[in-house]
Amino acid sequence: MIEPEQEKKRWDDELKARERIFVLHYCTNEETRFNATASYRETYKKIDKKSGKTIYPEKVTCETNGSKIKKKPKIKTAIRMLLKVTQEDLDKEAVYKALQEIWLLSTF
Repeated sequence: MIEPEQEKKRWDDELKARERIFVLHYCTNEETRFNATASYRETYKKIDKKSGKTIYPEKVTCETNGSKIKKKPKIKTAIRMLLKVTQEDLDKEAVYKALQEIWLLSTF
């Protein structure tokens, strides 16, 4: 459960830039949602300056470090808080779409 003082804070208040990006990938990205390995891979990729190609960390590194990052207390809290916010938005959007479909069906 989220403590009352945590609700007043933003979900990303205590996070470093890369941690914030990791949490965003983990919670909101369609391709990496709820996958710590894929979220780590996308967060820590680099662009080669000479060739312009994307360089991804090795799979073992992504698996190990993605798991480690996800277990950090401040990351857990940030994930919980962001999911709470995004879930409310998704629920509202789903209700709106359902009402819109019902309205369309009732007009036929």
